[in-house]
Amino acid sequence: GDLKCTACLIEDETFDHLMMCPNLSTKWSKCIYEATDELNTFFQYFISPDQKQKFTQTKVSAFNAILISALLTSQNAINNHTEFVKGLLSTFFVTKAIFHFKTSKQIAVTIIARFIQALQRLFYTNIWTPRCESVKKIEKDLGISKLFFKSRPKKRTTYKAVLTETINNHTDRKSTRLNSSHITIS
Repeated sequence: GDLKCTACLIEDETFDHLMMCPNLSTKWSKCIYEATDELNTFFQYFISPDQKQKFTQTKVSAFNAILISALLTSQNAINNHTEFVKGLLSTFFVTKAIFHFKTSKQIAVTIIARFIQALQRLFYTNIWTPRCESVKKIEKDLGISKLFFKSRPKKRTTYKAVLTETINNHTDRKSTRLNSSHITIS
């Protein structure tokens, strides 16, 4: 059968399940909070002095609360996880940043991109890498090696051979003739 999620051992492991597995919710929360902390650092050290009044600590904290809510408690939280981990910039979040900070689209995109980069790195470190290690251990326990995945069938089946065999095994008593340009049944 399919590999079960290494965190819950109940559901089939799919990318979508990684986003919503109850046993990974604590790790997801950690990733999201750490990514917002990194966003705070970005605002603190990388915003030019003339932009500081737009990005006060109060506004940054309020914006982080919007991100946290959207990623942990909203109905779309799972979709937002998936989009961010895949590196997709949601116009919803860009628009929120534009209006919240009263800033340009370029700066808003930079803010969201920084958050996404942090979240991707944290996902990889805290969720994906441990998952891969678990899968490797399971494969080792089952005697599955890298060679298993690299092995190829010795005899390759070509499309023409499959087509010819399919036609030759045609049920009914019709004779089948294969032309180079088309198939005719007489």
